[in-house]
Amino acid sequence: MPDVPAALPRLAPFVLERERLLSRCAPSHAPFTIILAAAGSGKSVLAAQLAARAPKQHAYVQVKIGEDAASLVKRLRLAAAGGRTAIVDDAHLADPSGRQAIREFLYALDRSEHAIVCARTPEGLVDPRALFDGTANIVDYADLAFTAAEIRELCGRFKISFQEHSLAEFMARTACWPMAVCGALRAAGERSLSIGEAIDEWYRIHSRAVARFIGDECARLPEGPAFLAHLQHPGPLKPEELAAWHACGLFVVQIGKEYRVIPAAYGVFGNEPRSTPSTPPRLRVSLLRHDVPTTIGDVRVRWVRHKDAQLFKYLVLKNGEPATRAELMAIFWPGRDKHIAAQNLRTTCSNIRRAIRAIVGAEAVDEYFQSAGAVRVGAQAATDVESFQKELQFARLLLGGGDAAAARPHFRAARDLYRADLLTGMPTCGFEELAAALRNEFGEAVHRLRTLPDFTESRATAS
Repeated sequence: MPDVPAALPRLAPFVLERERLLSRCAPSHAPFTIILAAAGSGKSVLAAQLAARAPKQHAYVQVKIGEDAASLVKRLRLAAAGGRTAIVDDAHLADPSGRQAIREFLYALDRSEHAIVCARTPEGLVDPRALFDGTANIVDYADLAFTAAEIRELCGRFKISFQEHSLAEFMARTACWPMAVCGALRAAGERSLSIGEAIDEWYRIHSRAVARFIGDECARLPEGPAFLAHLQHPGPLKPEELAAWHACGLFVVQIGKEYRVIPAAYGVFGNEPRSTPSTPPRLRVSLLRHDVPTTIGDVRVRWVRHKDAQLFKYLVLKNGEPATRAELMAIFWPGRDKHIAAQNLRTTCSNIRRAIRAIVGAEAVDEYFQSAGAVRVGAQAATDVESFQKELQFARLLLGGGDAAAARPHFRAARDLYRADLLTGMPTCGFEELAAALRNEFGEAVHRLRTLPDFTESRATAS
C-alpha cells in the first residue's frame, strides 16, 4: 500500500501559517472544498499545512500527470479509509477519466465526510454550478493572495525594512501572487535589501528559472503557446482571451470583475508593465485640534515632540511659502542664543523628516518637507480649516436661500470640526487675524444652531 502522507510537499521554514485560510477549509462549510487558483498561488502549501496540522485526520493524494480512473479510484478509497479527509492535490493533472473519478468521489461523499481538492481549473472535476450555488466551498486566488498584514509579517521574519507606500507598490507589482511575494521577500531578506528592491532582485536571480517554469506549464495546455507568446511579446488583449486563459488555469487572475495577467509573469521575461508614477499619498493636517493630527494617506504621522507638530503646523499655514531659518528661530525660540536656537531648529527638522520618512521612505521625504536652506512643507495639505470654511459657506448659501433645514447640518458640521482655537499652544506667529476670524465663524455656527429650528426633533401631533 502506498504511504499517502509521505507524499506531502516539503515546506520552507519561513512559510506563514495563515489561519484565515486553514479555517476556510473546515468541513462545516460544505461537503467538499475546492482550492482553485493559478500555479504558484500556494494551493499545495495550504494542502500540506492542513495535512500536517492533523495527520491522522487527513490523507494527502498527489495526482500524477495523466493519471487515469483505475489508479485514482484505488488511491482515493485508501485515502478516505477510516473516515479521513482526502486532500487531492493537482487534480487538474489527471486525464479525463481520472478527473471524472475525482468528481464521482466528491459527489458520493455522505454528510459525515469531507474532501479537499486543489486544482488550477475546475474543468471535469465539479459541476459548474457548484462554483456558485453553495455545493462546494471555494477558496480562490482572492483568498490565497497575500494581504498587506501578511506581507508585513513576512517582512518582519526576513528583517526587511518598508514604508507603507513601498509596501503598496510591492503589492501592485506582484499582484500579491504568493510565489512572487515569498520569493522576492526571501531574496531581499538574504541580501539586506528593502521591500522596494525585492521584486527586481527576484527577477535578477530567478527570472530564468521562473520563465522556464511558466513555459513548461504553458506547454501542457492547448491555449498555452498563445499565452506564452503574449508574455514574450505583449500586445493588446481582448477580455475573452483573458477569460479563456483564466478558465484553463494559466497565470491570469480575476481582480473584481476584471481579468489580469499576473505582472510578474511578464516580468520574468523582461516585460513587466510599468504603471505611470502613482500620485503621492495625500497630506492631511488637522489645524483645529491642539495635538495637530497629521496623516499621509491613511497613516498617521507620529510626532516626536509637540514642538515638531507646532512648527509643521506653522509651515502648513504658510500654504507652501518657505520660511527662513531666522524666521523660525525668532518665532519658536525667541531670545535664545542663536547657536542654541539653530541647533534646536536642526533637531526639530530632523524629527519631522524622520517621522515622515517612516511612512513614505527616504526618497520621498522632500515631497512633503524640505529643510535644506529655507524650510517648507512641499505637499499641498488638506486641512480641517478648509473643510470648516466650506461647511460655513454652504450653510450661509442655503440659509440665504431660505432653506434653514438644509443649512443646519452644515452649521453643525462646522461646529464639530472646530475642536480648538487655531493657535492653541502656538507662539505669536502672524496668523492671529486668521485665528480671530475662525473664532468668530465658530461663534456664528454655534449661534445659528441655537436659534435655527431643529427640524429633526419630533413634534407633537396637532389634535
